[in-house]
Amino acid sequence: RIGVCIYLLLTLIGLITTFLKVFKIKNLWFLFRVNSQIAFLLLILFSLVNWDYSITKYNLENAPSLDLNYLINLSDNNAVLLNAYRKTGVLSEKDSNKIDYKYNNYIKRVDQRNWQEYTYANFQLKSTTKTANY
Repeated sequence: RIGVCIYLLLTLIGLITTFLKVFKIKNLWFLFRVNSQIAFLLLILFSLVNWDYSITKYNLENAPSLDLNYLINLSDNNAVLLNAYRKTGVLSEKDSNKIDYKYNNYIKRVDQRNWQEYTYANFQLKSTTKTANY
């Protein structure tokens, strides 16, 4: 659904720039240049969002029935959220073990990274696990 919304946004922007091209009598190069710049800008802006974390947070708070297999199969960016949800105790032992396995593997991989591979969330996680270990 997120991809569809992004596509619809880009389509709307394309229609607006086409209207501006016709209304202000611009050439085809204007249309290519402006649409490419807007698409590139939106690509950069949307890549700043941690989508897996956002999807997991939304589903944990609002979904009437959780598809935990889907959430577990997302990238490791949601491991901390799933681990916090696991601690509530409302999961089966099988799902709890899957989440625990995912979380522990995520922690190991974060610990093995060097500073160049960190995202802000990884940096926060590493600093909290350091203080918890000492």
